[in-house]
Amino acid sequence: MPTLTKKQLEQRRHAMMASDIPALLGIDDFTTPLMLAYKKLDTSPVVISEPNLNMDIGHYVEPITNKLFKKETGKKTKMNKDSFFKRHHGATPDAFVINEHGEETDLVEFKYSTKGAKWASLPDFVF
Repeated sequence: MPTLTKKQLEQRRHAMMASDIPALLGIDDFTTPLMLAYKKLDTSPVVISEPNLNMDIGHYVEPITNKLFKKETGKKTKMNKDSFFKRHHGATPDAFVINEHGEETDLVEFKYSTKGAKWASLPDFVF
């Protein structure tokens, strides 16, 4: 399980990360879009979630989810632990899709949820 460095944690604090997308869409069980905005802008005393059991499970099942993703899609992937930033946006993708030339072509973000119904209406490209 990759551990983020202090530098990565500080960079993530104000950047809009891929893992913030559920909150932006209003389907995050723990963060609303408004809470996310307050957190990123440091304008409210919103408490940043401490790691919890669901977060730990999510990290532990990433390799398993990656295997299922590869089996279901037939795509090759490479797990990732690095963060990438451009201005106020950033991502720490869980994996990359690798093409036939060995090039990284797409980002992969795995999510673990105990609220499956909230995720039932996502577009077809979401595995």
